[in-house]
Amino acid sequence: MTKRHPSETIKTIRHQWHRNASAVAIVTSLVFLGACNGGAPPKPFNAEVAPTEPIAKIQEIRDRPVWVKFRNTANDSSGRVGMKLEAGEIIRTEADARLQLSFDNGILVRLEGDSTIEIKNENQVVLKQGRMVVMLPADQDTALEIDTPQAQIFASDSNTTLFVETATEESKSATVFALNGAVKVKPQHDDRLTLETGQSVLISEQGNAGAIETPSLDLVREKFAREPLLYGFSTRLASQGTIEASLQIDPGYREAEKIVFTGPKPNSTVDPNAKPPETTAYSSYSAEPEPAADEPEAEPDEDAQSEPNQPTAAIDPAPAESDDGYDPPLPAAADQDPDIVPLPAVPAAVQPQLPVAEPPPAPIQPEIVPIEPPPAPIQPEIVPISDPPPAPVAEPVEAAE
Repeated sequence: MTKRHPSETIKTIRHQWHRNASAVAIVTSLVFLGACNGGAPPKPFNAEVAPTEPIAKIQEIRDRPVWVKFRNTANDSSGRVGMKLEAGEIIRTEADARLQLSFDNGILVRLEGDSTIEIKNENQVVLKQGRMVVMLPADQDTALEIDTPQAQIFASDSNTTLFVETATEESKSATVFALNGAVKVKPQHDDRLTLETGQSVLISEQGNAGAIETPSLDLVREKFAREPLLYGFSTRLASQGTIEASLQIDPGYREAEKIVFTGPKPNSTVDPNAKPPETTAYSSYSAEPEPAADEPEAEPDEDAQSEPNQPTAAIDPAPAESDDGYDPPLPAAADQDPDIVPLPAVPAAVQPQLPVAEPPPAPIQPEIVPIEPPPAPIQPEIVPISDPPPAPVAEPVEAAE
């Protein structure tokens, strides 16, 4: 057996090591490529934000536009009833739009126009701007935190209902009103305070709280009796009956859209003995007077038809007696001063004077200028032809001798 040189043995070991290292590198590369391509789980619909479970939905939309910015999109989408919402999504309303959000834990949130809210989680929302009403459920132990640019608001009692409005350019302050239950408010630069039912607080744009106020019932009714966030939806809040009882808001007050003035005009003289004038009944659907009851038509008088040219004397009807024993005044005597006009018994209700539209001015007719006939053509002057000159007379020729 031939004995190898030590240098050859080292070369053989080195070649085997290189082959093994190459094989390991190839296998490792294949495994890595497989893991990058086919072995990895599918990506979520957004690589930056992982999907979560919906925690709320749009329950009602009363007007539009309503916009929703989803977590995986850059543009807003038009909101619709039944649309499910997740944490981190933003809802925005414009103009007169109103909507109601229903959370899975029973919390109801109502937004008015020009409002923006972000859902942090099922127990926290951010009201960036606008007006909202929030009601906590009555049969669940839950709480809600509302963050605004001026303060943080906390509610945890069942059936608690509160009104929140962020500061605007006109108001310069945010408003928190406890419609039902206790509400805790932590201004940005002030101590925490607690509002009871019927109390409110104003918070400046800088986050400083004013004094806790208890407005009079008249002011509260004036503010909330026709509040769209309370009465502008198809369903009533579960706490609405309690709110109406505590704030003394009755259905008649809410439905009184206008007050009809029925008294006399100011500074008018009213005769206390004068009988009220007769009124004409009008239907609620038409401005025309109600037709009178059906009366039999009077048959024509045959004598009157036979004598059509016979004058008839005017007969004044006798004044009818009223049921209450009041006798109407007799007509004025013939010798009464015609310049004296008696005052009416009760002046008619003041009717607004409608502007009388002036008729449009008559169009200006263009002045018609008569067209002069063209001048007669100039005839060339005809020169009369003179008589021809007389013919020459031949002189007689004398005969030659």
